[in-house]
Amino acid sequence: MIPGRMHFGLGWIATFAILVALHLFLFWHWGAIEFKGRRRLKSLICIATHIAAAVTLVVYFAGFFGGRSAEPYMRPLSYVAGFYLCEFFYLSGVCFGWDVGRIVLRVLARVCGRRRSGRGAAFTRVGVPAPVFLGGTRDRRIPKRGGFPAVYGARTTLVILLVCTVMSAFAFYVPQHIRVTRYDVEIDKRGSDLDHLKAVMISDAHMGVVIREEQIDEIVRLTMAEDPDVIFLAGDIFDEGTQTSLKAYASERFKNLRAKYGVYFILGNHDDYRRDTEDVLGYLRRAGVVCLLDEVVLAGDAFYVVGREDRRADRDELSILEARLTKDLPVILVDHKPVTDESAESGRIQLQLSGHTHDGQIFPAHLFDPITRTLSYGLYRRGEEQIIVSSGVGEFGVPVRLGSPAEIVAINIDLR
Repeated sequence: MIPGRMHFGLGWIATFAILVALHLFLFWHWGAIEFKGRRRLKSLICIATHIAAAVTLVVYFAGFFGGRSAEPYMRPLSYVAGFYLCEFFYLSGVCFGWDVGRIVLRVLARVCGRRRSGRGAAFTRVGVPAPVFLGGTRDRRIPKRGGFPAVYGARTTLVILLVCTVMSAFAFYVPQHIRVTRYDVEIDKRGSDLDHLKAVMISDAHMGVVIREEQIDEIVRLTMAEDPDVIFLAGDIFDEGTQTSLKAYASERFKNLRAKYGVYFILGNHDDYRRDTEDVLGYLRRAGVVCLLDEVVLAGDAFYVVGREDRRADRDELSILEARLTKDLPVILVDHKPVTDESAESGRIQLQLSGHTHDGQIFPAHLFDPITRTLSYGLYRRGEEQIIVSSGVGEFGVPVRLGSPAEIVAINIDLR
């Protein structure tokens, strides 16, 4: 059992509310529409399968948040839960689009019918009524050929299930293949003697679900293959489901992360979900990693590293940290969340490195990032500052990822 008390904020409440709403919608779709539309066997099978898979999802996450991730039964449950989460996500989207389209088409049919009835005769042919949506009258003895069917048939159902299943299955492939994403940026060298700096950022490993011993070794190998001058661990290296043995293994393997200007770590929101900050920091410090919580470090008298505290209510204002920059040197800011509600007014910050978003993890969840005032993925500019947001190397909760890469980030920084 992992010690410490869990804490859930508004983000979790909103997530649970959305999941409940989507589940209720699917029950309504299968029950009120499909069952009523005389596709009773199909709707009953869908509802029963959905309930069974949803129970599996609940059991898995109860174990995950309860600190039982190391139990043998949790790994197979994670794959069942991950597959169901993807299938449910895409199936609810298809059903929602289908139902909305059906309603829109009915409204258009009524509008078209009113317009044509005012002009005279409706569009009809002898013996064959016109489609309802063109203003014709429905003869229930003749199968409807036009308009939008109330529910989709067996073939359409199979096609939809096949597409959703293929997408869900492919979501298991992406997390197993970690790639290196490279960026080239230019910043003002100011008073530094450096002309070039090679940095590597690792974020959002969420060790325990996909990132285990083998993947930790791969992350270390890929990082050191880049021959970095500086390494940044930009938060959520662990999470509430990371077992103690895996933290200890990562601590030993991270001793092999070496860079001329050091290895730096900042807390992510999941590193501290159990309020066991000192426990998390202890594993990193034993690996020789410098842990920064609202702190400024002068790296080799060549540039500054500013590491932010993740808990926004408790951390210092950025202006307070900037006041500690006593030399005119380049500044790299490492902040787990790439939020857009705070900027460096003095212009001292030239490069910010962030993670947190996973680029949605499951397409198209990244579309919700602007709602939370969060940059999603890639390279951004904000005045003179450049911001790189990584999709992360691991996955939260379930071993699925689709539409975003599992990556570490290598950055070639030219100082001019």
